[in-house]
Amino acid sequence: MPECPRTPEFVNAPTTGGWTPELAGHAETCPACRDAALTARMLRRLADTNQAFDGPPPSAGTILLKARLAGRLQQANEQERRALAPLRAITAAAVALGVLLLAAHGIGQARGAVTPWSLALPPLLLLGGVMLTLRAWADQR
Repeated sequence: MPECPRTPEFVNAPTTGGWTPELAGHAETCPACRDAALTARMLRRLADTNQAFDGPPPSAGTILLKARLAGRLQQANEQERRALAPLRAITAAAVALGVLLLAAHGIGQARGAVTPWSLALPPLLLLGGVMLTLRAWADQR
């Protein structure tokens, strides 16, 4: 990988607080600086944990690999959160509709009348239960 004359800026940025929008823009276009920044951030995290190593410290390649994997995991979690947002909205709407229909059913029962709403209540409550189960399953992932 070709070196960049700006790499030292990225190595020092996590400790000096010198991470600027201009540096971030350069890191997007320069693979050497992007890797240096990932490695420096991971080293900073290791230093902040105050963990003593039982053996020799990890190699730069290992730290870079862990930093890349952590970035991918964070990106995957964000994509999953965005993908599940519609399911959460649909579940909230189904629960609200179920509560309204349950209230309408109670009012209809109090009056002694059978309404189309009261006939539709059992399948809609079942649908709401299924949606809540799906949402609980999605939230656990």
